[in-house]
Amino acid sequence: MAHLFYREQVPNAVCSTGFAVLRTKQGASAPGFLFAHLFEQAVNKQIEKTLAGSSYPAINRRDVKLMEIPCPPTVDEQTSIAAVLSDIDAEIAALERRREKTRAIKQGMMQQLLTGRVRLVAPQAPAADIDPEPKGRKGHSSAFNEAVVISVLARHFGNEEYPLGRMRYTKLSYFLHRHTDGEVQDYLKKAAGPYNPKTRYGGPERIAIENGYVREHRSGRYRGFVAADKIALAEGYFEKWYGPDSIRWLEQFRRKRNDDLEVLATVDMAAEDLRAAGKGVDLDGVKGVLRNHPEWRAKLDRPTFRDASVAKAIETSRELFGPSGEAARG
Repeated sequence: MAHLFYREQVPNAVCSTGFAVLRTKQGASAPGFLFAHLFEQAVNKQIEKTLAGSSYPAINRRDVKLMEIPCPPTVDEQTSIAAVLSDIDAEIAALERRREKTRAIKQGMMQQLLTGRVRLVAPQAPAADIDPEPKGRKGHSSAFNEAVVISVLARHFGNEEYPLGRMRYTKLSYFLHRHTDGEVQDYLKKAAGPYNPKTRYGGPERIAIENGYVREHRSGRYRGFVAADKIALAEGYFEKWYGPDSIRWLEQFRRKRNDDLEVLATVDMAAEDLRAAGKGVDLDGVKGVLRNHPEWRAKLDRPTFRDASVAKAIETSRELFGPSGEAARG
């Protein structure tokens, strides 16, 4: 069975009679949740039962209408579930792209080595006064690194009344890496702007909690992270890897609204795309990047992404990180 989630409204669209078009009722169910269920075992069993004994492997519209799909009582809960599954799909796609890139690199290296164009030589020991490892981050995984970053951000930007939420720490982490490393890795273009699904599903949040650096906390309608008993350990790692000035540099974002952080991070990521393509960074170029990405296209209809706000974010990005995309340090 083949399924397609049609996200865009296109007038006069035509579908082959070989497919059944499913539409959710307004206010009754979420499209993404319904689409995810089409791959679920309970639905597949109903399809297999319908096909059993049939000489032609197909089901009709009446059979589709009779299928039963368990649903949470509210559309908001269905939408939240669909969003989590969408993030996981995006993470899988990113890993598959990385695997293909690594495989291509391996093939190229094999070709160079097997043809003798590249020779292997014995490595020389480094001089005693030269540190062979990269400055700062030594001997730990990227997941542990992000666990420390999340923890220190929760310590400085969260409290019992207003815990640090996932959306806010994601943007602050993005700015930190742009400032200290000059680039960001594993961030995807998602509806709320640049988003790194690995922080939630790849281990950093779990590591931070299990190590006692942070704890989850809820205060009224606010939910997020606050510092826990062993936060001093995370702060020690952070200062060693990033220096004491980095957290002070982030203080400029303390009173910024989440919408403002989203606009700046989104525009900066779009600007980096333009630079990578050898194009100039201006209002039309940034809007073109947003317009050409399905997750970001709708941003152009929001008041927070009006031309004046985007233009201001372009200028702020240049001031913070430099026009060439290199990190502005100090």
